[in-house]
Amino acid sequence: MYPAVGTPTLNTNGCSFTVTGACAGDIVTLLAPTTVGNITGNGTNSATFTANAGQPIGAITYSVASGVANSTCIPFSGAGATPACAATCPTFSGAPANVSIINSSCGSGCALTGGSITAPTGNPCPAGSTLQYQVNGGGWSTTLPVYNQSSPVENIQTRCACNIDANNVSAESTPVTTVPGTLANPVLPVNGAATVACLDLATQPTPPVVYACDGSTITPTGPTITNNPGVLTCEGTRTYTWTYSCGTTSSSWSYIYTIERNPFYSAFQWYSNSSLRNSHYSAGSTCS
Repeated sequence: MYPAVGTPTLNTNGCSFTVTGACAGDIVTLLAPTTVGNITGNGTNSATFTANAGQPIGAITYSVASGVANSTCIPFSGAGATPACAATCPTFSGAPANVSIINSSCGSGCALTGGSITAPTGNPCPAGSTLQYQVNGGGWSTTLPVYNQSSPVENIQTRCACNIDANNVSAESTPVTTVPGTLANPVLPVNGAATVACLDLATQPTPPVVYACDGSTITPTGPTITNNPGVLTCEGTRTYTWTYSCGTTSSSWSYIYTIERNPFYSAFQWYSNSSLRNSHYSAGSTCS
């Protein structure tokens, strides 16, 4: 008569289970989802399952194939189940890495382009926990924030939260801030001005070269001519105005002529100052 059927040995240690066949020829197979743990030794006389931290595992089944019968052991043949693995939270050693930011800027046609928020690379949180994001002091979420290309500014922090205990969290990362680009209006030189003795000399000037925020040269529109008084004969002002536009940006530049009639000169001033006479005649003025 054979001895009683040998029973496999089941050793448990927290979230680690080892099943050893009762007989030397027994072949142990552990059945568990490898996504929640690691199995070593399957197909041998002793196999071990180690669960990942923070993973709630149900009962792990095992099977033992019959070994060779001998005078001391009738091998076990059948299957059993281990106790459930109690999930635990990982130990947090500090704050996780924060997101990476690329800010938007003035692009072609003076339109805002670019801008992105990228999650930290690798595994910023230990097994059994999940990375969370906070924007501008609001609630925590597992959803990566979306970059706001124009405004408002976003202050972003990250932390790790235990999968089975929402109150068990890591330290928070140092905030990083988005700096959305702006579309600056074209930068212009100071308006031009001159005083002339006659309206005929208030000729159209050449407008300056101006660059847009994307670095391109802007071709201005204009000029718009404004006289003051509206019917200008001798004295008053004439203003030439150009508008520089790119996308939604715009600036205006003006050149203002002040027309003043030549003053009355005494005979002594007139005949004793040749420069005065020359400047008067060279103006070709129709005003006297």
